[in-house]
Amino acid sequence: MLHELHLKNYIIFEDERINFTKGLNIITGETGSGKSIVIDAIGILCGDRFTKEDIRAGVDKAFIEGIFEINIKNNELNAILNEYGLSPENDNLLLIQREVSNIGRSFSRINGHAVTLSMLKNIMEHILDIVAQNEHQRLFRPSFHMGLVDNFGTSELTDLKILLIDLTSQIEKLDKELSELYGKSREREKKLDFLKYQIEEIKNSNLKPDELDKLKNRRAVILNAEKIFNTVSGIYEVLYENRSFNKSIIDNLGNCFNDINNIQSIDTAVSEFGNIIANSLYQLEDLKSSLRDYRDGIEFNSNEIEAIEERLSLIEKLSKKYGETIEKIFEYQKEAEAEYERLKNSEKSIMEMNEILKYLKKEYFNEANKLSNMRNNISKELELKIEKELNELNMEGAKFLVKNEINENLIHKNGIDKIEFFLSANPGEVERPLIKVASGGETSRILLALKMVLIKAENVQSIIFDEIDAGIGGETTNMVANKLKWISSIKQTLCITHLPQIASIGDNHLHVYKFIDEDITYATIKKITGDERIVELAKMLDGGKESKLSFGLAKELLGKTK
Repeated sequence: MLHELHLKNYIIFEDERINFTKGLNIITGETGSGKSIVIDAIGILCGDRFTKEDIRAGVDKAFIEGIFEINIKNNELNAILNEYGLSPENDNLLLIQREVSNIGRSFSRINGHAVTLSMLKNIMEHILDIVAQNEHQRLFRPSFHMGLVDNFGTSELTDLKILLIDLTSQIEKLDKELSELYGKSREREKKLDFLKYQIEEIKNSNLKPDELDKLKNRRAVILNAEKIFNTVSGIYEVLYENRSFNKSIIDNLGNCFNDINNIQSIDTAVSEFGNIIANSLYQLEDLKSSLRDYRDGIEFNSNEIEAIEERLSLIEKLSKKYGETIEKIFEYQKEAEAEYERLKNSEKSIMEMNEILKYLKKEYFNEANKLSNMRNNISKELELKIEKELNELNMEGAKFLVKNEINENLIHKNGIDKIEFFLSANPGEVERPLIKVASGGETSRILLALKMVLIKAENVQSIIFDEIDAGIGGETTNMVANKLKWISSIKQTLCITHLPQIASIGDNHLHVYKFIDEDITYATIKKITGDERIVELAKMLDGGKESKLSFGLAKELLGKTK
């Protein structure tokens, strides 16, 4: 239930804290005083839009806060809170906060944790139900009618709906896969031919994983053959061949070795130098043949370079078609082969999938018919209960009909039913769709009758009625008042009203005042009791005036509620 609502710099409310109680909370006030603004604020806490246009003039941000006590036995709500990682504070309280700045930035928090509007809506729909003017429009929509019937069902109906959603999802997925497999036979054959061509093109290329690097390296060697030959020849000449005035390096090292040997007898310490020179001579001798063979093997072969260029061109062509690297080309080949096999075996797959689809559809229609029968039984019970409520709301002889147009071939997550509410408001009239027959007063009573019937089936702890008394008067007003009082005995109820008969039965009477101070409009709300409440009821009875008669009637109304 809603314990407290805090409005700060919200439209014409500067800084208000409103306390609500169990039972029936009545909100009254002059037209345009700000009553509906209070309900709109609660709607914002439930996830409605909160924009910079809602900020009070002259300030940079608006703030709305609500303290809600939740029912710990509400398993659906607990599951959602656990999913979002949110836990109620002490005494099972949720602190809901919304804030918007003048640059349009909006924030939402639950117990200090940032939440999205989607999360907020999912949570609040299990806590509070706002029955506002637009609820009448929702009541007219046939798409809303099925949900009302289902809400009146048991957990067995809920389980059936979950099963239908799962079956429908499987059927749709399988249908899509089959459509892709079927296609047009010509297109399928084209696809097979194309895949076969691609696979053979890659296979016939005889690609090797490291081939590209080797080809590029070999091409570089051939294109630079003269430079490489001259460089290696120069190195060979310096190391091993005598030139005009100079000996080769190996000859000079040999002489150095002999010189070391000549002085070893004088100082043995130089023998290590001799060993190093000797090792160098051995290494140079080993290098000599390898270097000579490499030099003599260097040649420019125009046929080879043409073959390399042709091979590189083929790899580049394949890379553009199938992947940037040889590895990716192989990956594409593997995928193409798998797709080819899938299409080749598609006839067998189609037969198997059709059998599965046939089974799923049979299961779906079995369960959908069970659900339809449940809805029909619920509808009959609903008709009787709503007619009883309408009769008690001064609509004697009204006939309420729940029509179910069954489509035996329909596969939909909601089943095969199309449910719509019909009404005959007066005896002898033909039942017609609700949208075509209900006047304002009738709509309010029908909506109230539905709430009366469904109240125990709904998980919410609080219900808000925004002018549910629109379009009614006379004895009907007392009947509506009695219904509201009964609802408030089961769930916390907030009700905006212009009717004194309804205002007088409230357990907590809140009055909204609007005033102007230095050309600035303000609104405030306060709890009224005793004489203040008598004065307010008297004004409501006498069109805003005060008289002995209206005072007497006001006291009489309050006396009846005690």
